[in-house]
Amino acid sequence: LDICCERYFSWDFLTCTAGSGTVPRGFYPNWANPKGSETKCFNSTETAETMPGYMRKNSEQWLENDIESCCERHFNWAYSDCIILSGVSPIASSTGKWYVNHQEEICQQDCTKESDGPCGGLA
Repeated sequence: LDICCERYFSWDFLTCTAGSGTVPRGFYPNWANPKGSETKCFNSTETAETMPGYMRKNSEQWLENDIESCCERHFNWAYSDCIILSGVSPIASSTGKWYVNHQEEICQQDCTKESDGPCGGLA
């Protein structure tokens, strides 16, 4: 069924397979979601019905193994926002690395502001 639907109805694979087609595993960027253009990544096994056909067809190019890789590749300018909007805890997404706060002329740590110490928030 998958092969037939892929060949003749790749533009509407899910309808052809009645939702029973093979879903590639991984995380993909939220570019075509009708809920808006939030900067986040989706798990293909949880959102198969909204996964664009071109991503399903060429999953090696579009899917990443984890949320962090998906956010880094597709939303690197808003990495922390992507991680949080994708459902990862802010504490889990902090790196603990140090960065320069040029405005205040100090060094701050990448962590949640609820953490103790010289935390400047998520970088």
